[in-house]
Formats: sequence, C-alpha cells, structure tokens
Amino acid sequence: MTSDRETFLRRFHAAHPGITSAGLARGDSYRRLAERVPAGARVLDLGCGDGHLLELLAARGCRPVGIDLSLAELARTTQPRACARAQALPFADASFDVCVSHLAFMLMDEPAVIVRELLRVLVPGGGFHAVLGGGPTATGDDAFHRFLALAAPALRSRGLGDPRAKSEAGWHALFDGWDITFERHELELAGSFDEVWQYLGASYELAGVDTAAIRGALAASVSELVDREGREGREGRVPCRAVTWFANAIRR
Repeated sequence: MTSDRETFLRRFHAAHPGITSAGLARGDSYRRLAERVPAGARVLDLGCGDGHLLELLAARGCRPVGIDLSLAELARTTQPRACARAQALPFADASFDVCVSHLAFMLMDEPAVIVRELLRVLVPGGGFHAVLGGGPTATGDDAFHRFLALAAPALRSRGLGDPRAKSEAGWHALFDGWDITFERHELELAGSFDEVWQYLGASYELAGVDTAAIRGALAASVSELVDREGREGREGRVPCRAVTWFANAIRR
C-alpha cells in the first residue's frame, strides 16, 4: 500500500524531474558508485530517478535496469527501466549480480521487505551498494552550514525512510547474515552560487516553502566565502561540502 511519504515523493519528483542529479552530478558520488560494479554485470538501480547512474553504468559495459516511483523521472532516460516499488520487484529470482541505490534506499518505506526482495533477485554472492546522505561536515564554514542556519525556521521534516536504512548499526540489523561495510566520503560541491543553490535548494524539507528570501540571504552571506576562496586561488567558487556514506552489503 502506498504511504503518504511515497505519495509525497511521487508528487515532488513529478514536479521536479531530474532535480537530484542536477544538484549532485558535479560531485563524484554517482561515478564512485558506478565504479563498484564490474563491467558486464547485470545491475539493478533502486530509485534510479532520471537515469543518470544508469547511463554511467551502461558506459562501463554493465547491463543496467532501473526502477523508480516517478514516471516523470523515468521518461528522462532511454535505459531499461520500470515504474515499480522496491518492496515488490518485478523481476525473477537471481536476475541480478549487483544492486545499487543513490540516495534513495534511505528514503524508502519497509526496508526489511526490500532486503528480502534483494535476497531474492540477487545471485549468491551478489552485492548491494548504496550512497546514503549524511548532511554537512561536522565542522567548517561553507554554504551548507550557512544554508542550514538561515533555513532552519522554514524546514519541514518529512519523516522519510526508516532510521535503520541510514546507519551502519541499522544495516547490520536489516542485512543480518550479510557482510556489511561503511565508508565515509566528503563530497565536494563547490561552484557558482547558482550551482550550489541547485543542490541546497533541492531539499525535500523545503517543498512548498517560498525560498526566495532564503536564497537571497544565502547569496549575501556567502559573498565573503567567495572572496576567501578567491584569495586561496579559487576565485568565484562558493565552498560547499557534504558528507556521504557508501554502504555495502554482500550476500553470503
């Protein structure tokens, strides 16, 4: 049964297809995730969005298939895809060598059901590799930290996903009997103000919020950061970094 959270995600991405890759393709998280998949592998992308990762996988010689809740997102790629829920995968047993997910598994309902489906569609020894969002760096002064300080009163928690899908301890509980590893990676997203805002302004927590005032205040606030970057030889770039986690579960 579709939950209110899934309904929100469908509507959000119907209104903003391609929003995730537009904000993050400048970083290297998609590339790093694609590189974990051996050439020639049959690979399933959970929550494939507009197919940015599918394209990278195909270019590496993989045989990718994507699923997503949003028809508007799926329409943006020519790679094999299906509109489906990860909790009920429309594929036969042992159909894939690898499964991947870029900032999507952590948003999904019923992760334990998804794990059972992965166990079914993956071959023995197959792996699930996912990028999980971790927010801003713990310390520092960049556009991400300043954005959160300015936007905090307007942010609306959507309660997306299950906490177990977002932590190493949770993965050990969900993927009981699988081999689990977690790797921290800082994502470099510095760029022009428009590029940085394309990432920060895409937050689900800003859906339905008039962001003009937040955007204007942030633009004024980061001007000094641009000056500082210029003195360090990176003129015109707004500093912005985010923490991501590469989570890996290998079926025994």
